[in-house]
Amino acid sequence: MTNRRLLFFIAVHKDAPLPVRSDIFVALGLGGYRPTTSLETFSDDTGESISHKNAHYSELTGWYWIWKNVTNLDTVGLCHYRRYFFLHPYDQRFACQKLYLEPNPDNFAMLTATTASQFVEQSLANADAIVPRRQNVGLSLTKQYARFHRREDWDVFITAIRETCPDLQREIGWFDQTSEAHWYNMMIARKPFFDTYMSRLFTLLSWMEREKPFTGERYQARVPAFIAERFFTFYLHATQARVIEVPVAVTEKTA
Repeated sequence: MTNRRLLFFIAVHKDAPLPVRSDIFVALGLGGYRPTTSLETFSDDTGESISHKNAHYSELTGWYWIWKNVTNLDTVGLCHYRRYFFLHPYDQRFACQKLYLEPNPDNFAMLTATTASQFVEQSLANADAIVPRRQNVGLSLTKQYARFHRREDWDVFITAIRETCPDLQREIGWFDQTSEAHWYNMMIARKPFFDTYMSRLFTLLSWMEREKPFTGERYQARVPAFIAERFFTFYLHATQARVIEVPVAVTEKTA
């Protein structure tokens, strides 16, 4: 990979519609998957990798691969094969939280246009990260996790913050006070910010995995990915990171 200022990695784990071509978007196969596309492609089972843990870590095996193997970028973007950042501030749809776009060539060309890099550069001149618009789940993040996932995993997570992030533990009560989060494990950030966050995140998740192995149940097995969504928003809050919120464009109505 040659030196580039900005690159978006599209996480892909199965055959799906993708952009035809782009100067700033590439496909990153998860769990050893090899994307079939005209985009430049990579796979998370090369180099330093946790690809074999994809059933638990989901898109995070790709984020780990970028963190450990990609060093020649100024700015990194993380999105999914069915979720993209909508980076067009003068479009009336920019006020949306989330919008659906048909996965056709025209929409993909708009979502991945090189001109999006101008908005990114301008935003990151005054912010640490560009993130999905926050969404309100109607319950505190603690109660919402317990309702839809396993409470025991949440309890291990809270202990992990105390053990691995003692500088942030004073803010743990925030989980009981907020019902909003930036979902999807997506961000756009300068590589140093990305690297620092990934170091904190994987230190925490590794502690959790050692303390209590993740369940093998098919859906709930994705504990690290579920936890990472909540930890990301917590990390931004606790470190007082400066963020720019933008809509997420989905190309599947169920996304």
